[in-house]
Amino acid sequence: MLTNFTQRQRDKRRQLTYHSDNNDVVEFLEQKVDEFVKKSKPVFLLDESELQSLKRALQSRQKQRGWRVRSKTTRQKALFYNKDLRKFMQDLERENDFQLEGNEALFVQLLTTTVQLWNMSETYRKYGNFVTNGDTIATVFNRYIEVVEVEEQFSPSTIESLRKQMICHKLVSVTIKSAKLKHQLMLYKKRQQMISVSPV
Repeated sequence: MLTNFTQRQRDKRRQLTYHSDNNDVVEFLEQKVDEFVKKSKPVFLLDESELQSLKRALQSRQKQRGWRVRSKTTRQKALFYNKDLRKFMQDLERENDFQLEGNEALFVQLLTTTVQLWNMSETYRKYGNFVTNGDTIATVFNRYIEVVEVEEQFSPSTIESLRKQMICHKLVSVTIKSAKLKHQLMLYKKRQQMISVSPV
């Protein structure tokens, strides 16, 4: 009886620690989220429009129904929300005595930031820097088109890395969306292709 009581007190104290000391919460989540992102690779979370879906999944995870699968992209999302994310949240709460309720905003922030950092690291590892000091937008676009594999040139992951680097070097506004940059890149590539095939 006393042993059970002591265990309950320890469990309660552990849960209180997560709520009372925000640094403990952040440190705990950073480690777990980092492992989760490397395993699940949810690159579609780079799209800002996905934040609402992520928040809804957290707020109503008990009632959440399966997503309708219409394409490869939505199939990936369905697997993530209905399987990977759900299991990850259950493991957090069951195995680690972590209370997600009340920490949803922190979880979303850490998850999206970790995805961005992971994506930047993976893109750099594969392609290196797209932007160097003194570059023009045309120089950057040319380098990007030259080094990035054709099938990945307009993918959310590489476009987002390009956007971040161009912002850091002040080649584009901090408010530019990935969709707009992608459109500009597509137009630039199309113009370059037209120039290369036009008669002299």
